[in-house]
Amino acid sequence: TKGPHIGQNNFYPVNAPLNEYGSVEDYQINPREQRYGGLIKVKYEPTSWLKFYEELTLERNKENSEIPDYGPSQTDGTVIPANNPYNPWGVALQPIGDALLEFGPQKQVVTIDTVTTISGATIQLPHNWLVDVSYVYSESDGDRTTYNQISRTGLQEALDGQLPGFVGTYYNPFVDFSAVKHPNGGFVDALRLTTDSQARTSVSTWAIKAGGDIIDLPG
Repeated sequence: TKGPHIGQNNFYPVNAPLNEYGSVEDYQINPREQRYGGLIKVKYEPTSWLKFYEELTLERNKENSEIPDYGPSQTDGTVIPANNPYNPWGVALQPIGDALLEFGPQKQVVTIDTVTTISGATIQLPHNWLVDVSYVYSESDGDRTTYNQISRTGLQEALDGQLPGFVGTYYNPFVDFSAVKHPNGGFVDALRLTTDSQARTSVSTWAIKAGGDIIDLPG
């Protein structure tokens, strides 16, 4: 329910059963993906019995996704206190997935860079025997940046009227955000977060292989 017809029945008391919030606004069905890659292979044979080889693979995968900013829910433990002047019912309320649309959609950019190199040498021996020595190294670096997140602790302080820089001013979660643009003014920038996480994985392998003919069978 939106606008002036919101009533107490649209809210659940603290510790009420979990409810789900669903919306298609700002929802991107398929993330935008970009993939780049390249392969370089080099072989060098200084003699008829010795061969060196090198292989280098480079890849970059980038994904941009966008989902609605669902805002606080019961699992966050956020409470709209009874003394919040925008709470007209005089009892503590707990959001069940109130989309705070003034923060904009939650956007995520994930970039994964991968490099793989294979270095090796093959020695050709008599009687079709050979020895191959190789080294493989692969490394992936991932970076994930998420925009328009909301500070959980900061939002609670804003609902309590205790957010530093806004003490005595209360955040109003009951506005029809689709009808009013930035009704809470400077609260939006004060509570908005951009988070970044990075990860790296690497694998290195040495290998020695040998083989050849042992005997000749008739036929």
